[in-house]
Amino acid sequence: MKAILILLVCFQISFSYEIKHFLLPNDGNKAEKSLIRDISNAKKSINVAMFMVTNKRLTNALKERAQKGKIDIKLIADGSYDKTHQKISKVKKLVSVKNISIFITKGLKKKKNKFGIMHSKLVTIDDNVVYIGSTNWTKSAFHSNYEILIKITDATTAKLYQYYFSDMLEQAENYK
Repeated sequence: MKAILILLVCFQISFSYEIKHFLLPNDGNKAEKSLIRDISNAKKSINVAMFMVTNKRLTNALKERAQKGKIDIKLIADGSYDKTHQKISKVKKLVSVKNISIFITKGLKKKKNKFGIMHSKLVTIDDNVVYIGSTNWTKSAFHSNYEILIKITDATTAKLYQYYFSDMLEQAENYK
């Protein structure tokens, strides 16, 4: 069933789409501003799957948008990263914000009690915008590291990544 849904989504014809490439660190300011603008202008939903979350500007943008109301924001973080880097992670600070639901997950089981990690860097906004690439939500990812962030504005592509996000969400637990 999952495979059929993915194939249907992939083969739908989309006539209007836009792709923006941000090559970081050179485009770091542009990328950060684009993401903050899209978060601020979101109408229905924001879904974030992010391995590292330490960027104050981005987490503040999520908080501010959540506080305006009428939005569903979900963030999935890797459980092992957040536990080992609690001092710098901003995930914990988002837990008490109304309209934001925080989840943690890990990768699939490898051996005995060893698991992979949730290493995605994905944002979907309003079933129409997708940000994907190598960029964690850290200051260094946007302003120091060589990273790639791609923004795709296309409902068909957004559906595919929404499906991927939903699959991760099924494996996730509420953040405590």
